[in-house]
Amino acid sequence: MGRRGWTALVFLAALAAVASWYGWRRYSAPVPPEIAYAELDPEVAEAIETARRKVCANPYSALSWGDLGKLLRAAQLYPEAAACFAQAERLDPKNPRWPYLQGEAWHGTDKQAALPPLQRAAALADNVDTIAPFLRLAEVLLALGRNDEAEKQLQHALQIEPDDPTVHYNLGLLAFQRDDLPRSLAHLKRGEHSPFTQRKACIQLATVYRRMGRTQEADDYSRKADALPPDSNWLDPFLSDTPTVGRPARLQEIYRLEKNGDYRRAVEQLTALIQEKPEYRLYVSLGIDLYKLGDLDRAEQALRSALALAPDNSVRAAHHLGRVLLLRADKDERRNPQQARAEFEEAAACARQVLARQPDHAMSYVVLGLSLRRLGKRPEALDALRTAVRCNPNSTDAHFYLGETLAEAGQFAAARTSLERACELSPDDPRPRASLAKLKTQ
Repeated sequence: MGRRGWTALVFLAALAAVASWYGWRRYSAPVPPEIAYAELDPEVAEAIETARRKVCANPYSALSWGDLGKLLRAAQLYPEAAACFAQAERLDPKNPRWPYLQGEAWHGTDKQAALPPLQRAAALADNVDTIAPFLRLAEVLLALGRNDEAEKQLQHALQIEPDDPTVHYNLGLLAFQRDDLPRSLAHLKRGEHSPFTQRKACIQLATVYRRMGRTQEADDYSRKADALPPDSNWLDPFLSDTPTVGRPARLQEIYRLEKNGDYRRAVEQLTALIQEKPEYRLYVSLGIDLYKLGDLDRAEQALRSALALAPDNSVRAAHHLGRVLLLRADKDERRNPQQARAEFEEAAACARQVLARQPDHAMSYVVLGLSLRRLGKRPEALDALRTAVRCNPNSTDAHFYLGETLAEAGQFAAARTSLERACELSPDDPRPRASLAKLKTQ
């Protein structure tokens, strides 16, 4: 065999070796997790399947695995998302993003599983100009009771962002656990005006002041917390590019509409989602929004549909159905007293259904008390309204309706005390002031 023959033979052998290597590599490539598409929104399922095909086409791309993981996380498929992020970490082991996202995916359901990847992310993040790995790790450590380790991570975060309200909030929690109440107050007050921490900071400030025996400050912060909207999630740069498609994206838009008071458009979008796939939480949200629009008939229908879908998980639906029935009975009482009485009785039954599952639900005691009051059962109504006040001493409605019912019973001194407390809790609410003025003429 001549030189050219040997060269060709060597070339063919090398080509066969390369082909074998590529074949083995393709055969042994990691495979993305199987997904149960039947339960997913069609748009979400299509996006996940597209990302899954990209992984299968390029199984050694950390970015492809990461993109699939982000979509799975957005669909709340957290174990599957964590598996994808773990594979991305194996392919790109020096990038803190992948262990961070892996730990974050476990964060809400399994703190122990979240801990090792978050520790790896923090170890890789020394040169990253973000507090996210240290803050998320600190939150997990605090939840696991490893306070000294949590403090180290929070102090590291504080060096990067000295004014971050979420870091100060967690330092406030840590100081409270150590019974260092002045330090806890100092940190918590750094978060009481931030949209990311204001409500939970006020709740915790009330707790600190109550432990210190400073009841007035505790009550003030409790009232402030009750009037605040839910806190926004802190800005996480590792999650900023997480896609939201399909049903989850539409739910976020509905939440935004409700937050802005645009209940009519929220109702339109909730109705469309329910037509595609009925869900308990959608019916409850629809019922609440219709109640706020004054459409009591459709609100009742939506809430009854929620109860039919989830009879064993019915606290929210039963409570709001009781409120709807109470308001409608109030409107029906003049033109159809018999129907109104039946509605008052059913409103009371809804309240009792809630209280059987959640005995400290203050507003259900209010619904029960008002229903019993209109049914002529004043002693039982007073018992229910007093219990509402005990369950939530900062509820304006509980104090107001208790005061009104006491006045009807001729207990004017006690009524005045309850109505004055309602005025203190909500100075801008005209109802307690009007009842107090009326009481003075008694």
